[in-house]
Amino acid sequence: MRVSPTTKVSTFKRRFREEFGVDIKCHKGNSLGHIADDDDKLHEICTKQDHDRDFKLDLHGNHKVGSAEKDIAESLGFKVQLLMPDGSNAKNSMTLSELRKEFEGGGKPAASPARPSSAAKPAKAGKSGCLIGMILAPFI
Repeated sequence: MRVSPTTKVSTFKRRFREEFGVDIKCHKGNSLGHIADDDDKLHEICTKQDHDRDFKLDLHGNHKVGSAEKDIAESLGFKVQLLMPDGSNAKNSMTLSELRKEFEGGGKPAASPARPSSAAKPAKAGKSGCLIGMILAPFI
């Protein structure tokens, strides 16, 4: 992903989501306490970087979140945090592929057992409805 220093933070975040499938939070410089405004330009929030060249991000699905955040900070000159779908910070031990699956709705299979039981209830209710219909049919 190529990024121009004159790119707005909002545009960078949108393009990052399109390219890597996850959300990102940008900070001003190397401070985690100051979140960059969406209207800021990247050259305004980066520190110790050459501003007259395009930035290049080369990330892959097997990158750990912590490593990706470090690589982005070194390449672009400002700290970032990759986010979970709920807006919380992603765990550094996750890979980008795992994080992307969270955004695609394919998170951990912990929710799977709940689905079959809820899917079984409508089928059972449907059967009892048919039985009632068969009992009442001769009287209608």
